[in-house]
Amino acid sequence: MGWGTTVSSYGIGGLIGAFAGPKVIGKYYGRRTTLLINNIFLVLSSLLIALAPAWWFQALGRIAVGVVAGVSTAVVPTYFSEISPVSIRGAVGTMHQLGITVGILVSQA
Repeated sequence: MGWGTTVSSYGIGGLIGAFAGPKVIGKYYGRRTTLLINNIFLVLSSLLIALAPAWWFQALGRIAVGVVAGVSTAVVPTYFSEISPVSIRGAVGTMHQLGITVGILVSQA
């Protein structure tokens, strides 16, 4: 029970982060500050996973890291397109997705 819940909790956090991040945090603070606030969840998730005395602490850590991934997936491409010059805006957006895909490929290899 504990292992399956811990593994699947990442997806729950990702769902929460993808919906809540840009609409709730981004609405009030902007994209840059949203990404900085996102780092709080990153540190929290790392501490929860590393120092977990029970399986449900790791599940909470996985939910928090899922929130980080969800917010990043939703906010980073828009932020990149805002800060990049118009002449390379499409390439920057493409390179972001290509970087994610290559990272998944390398981690699976």
